[in-house]
Amino acid sequence: MSGLGTSPSQARSPGREQLLLIELDEHDLHFVDTIIMGYDGLAHLRRDYRLIEGRTFFELIVPEGFLEEVKQLLEELRVRGFARLGEVRQVEAKPAREGPVGEPSGPDG
Repeated sequence: MSGLGTSPSQARSPGREQLLLIELDEHDLHFVDTIIMGYDGLAHLRRDYRLIEGRTFFELIVPEGFLEEVKQLLEELRVRGFARLGEVRQVEAKPAREGPVGEPSGPDG
């Protein structure tokens, strides 16, 4: 895939994360996750899903500054027929958490 220049792990800085909901066939979840993980730090595909109007959407957390690259990657996967991706929705995300994943970020957890 062309157009992904800077390594996200090098360019990533704390900030606001973007949240995408991607309509994805459950059978393609692990494949898409593996592709995304190959781009170190580009995004995080969560296994939790939401049923919206009878369709399955998975959460994709994107660090600030990488939204367009993630959208480009998803479009390439869809166009080339590598994954059965449907609609992609951008929704409001909470500010990035402080501290390691799995630990409370403050007194409220």
